[in-house]
Amino acid sequence: MFISNVKEKLSMATVALAFLTFEAVLSPGHAQAATITSTLPEFSGEYFDGSASFPLSSVTVGTFSYTIPSGEQIVSASLSGTFGNSVVSNSSGLNLLLDGLQVAQCIRFDTCYYSATPEAFNFTFSPADLSLLNDGSALLTAIQTSEYVIRLGSTTLTIETASVPESGTILGTLTVAGFSLALRRRQKWQQTDTIQA
Repeated sequence: MFISNVKEKLSMATVALAFLTFEAVLSPGHAQAATITSTLPEFSGEYFDGSASFPLSSVTVGTFSYTIPSGEQIVSASLSGTFGNSVVSNSSGLNLLLDGLQVAQCIRFDTCYYSATPEAFNFTFSPADLSLLNDGSALLTAIQTSEYVIRLGSTTLTIETASVPESGTILGTLTVAGFSLALRRRQKWQQTDTIQA
């Protein structure tokens, strides 16, 4: 009699846990996500010949501005653009930085330096670097490392977000999981007592 009662409670706990999991993961109210894009226009720096002392001081390319939706967190981000633009299809050597993190590099005499067409670059942020983007603003700077002119095509920052689980859902799931575990232990102890008797 007692064992069937425990099995019934265990089944109820399992159903409750499944319901909470479904509600937390699949419910439209919680499974929101957003794709945020911010784009800077083409950039052309100043001319410097080979007599300059490289690397030069950093120059501001532009600032990305965006809003992270309330209740969401950044789960991935990437930056894409080109070395070279519609004025000239290549660029001087440069290090490209977003909030101080190097995201691209054109090296003197590499294809980005002499190409007849702009050369694409892409950067994917590591999970550890995503926190740089939490403030809604990201400064793109360039450090010129060789002669001539920094030239960049339009540059796009793409951010993917997802909902932060609500504390009530997490607490409910943990409570049901704890209750289920306690019932399973009790059932196991009852089976052990029945076998020994």
